[in-house]
Amino acid sequence: MKTQIVRDKPKIGAFALWYAVSGGVIAWAVQLGVSWSVMELSCLGPTSGGMDQQAGDSLSARITAYAATAVPWLVAVGALVTCLVLLARVRRLGADLLAGERTRLLLVVGLFLDAMTVAIITAGGIGLAFVEAC
Repeated sequence: MKTQIVRDKPKIGAFALWYAVSGGVIAWAVQLGVSWSVMELSCLGPTSGGMDQQAGDSLSARITAYAATAVPWLVAVGALVTCLVLLARVRRLGADLLAGERTRLLLVVGLFLDAMTVAIITAGGIGLAFVEAC
């Protein structure tokens, strides 16, 4: 007796779809809030010895701001890659149903949003490297 192996078509999970569509935008919002807050709050610190030096030049504030930029950048790039993988999977499945067309539309919108957020977070990271905090 022969056993027959039946392979199911690859499915698209709801979490993966929503991460692909909105992961970059959420990562950008977190990066914007955390990085901006850290740099602004570090500028409000007391100056030592009555000198006119800004407190925002501290190394720990810069490292925190870089980390608050690098981690969301990785999340946004992950969302972009997930979007590309799911878009290829939808094309392989064939979009003969209305649900397939809706999924493809969501993924195309997510592809645009993720590419834009990766560019925005990258520009923010470049700004952190070259512009003074305070």
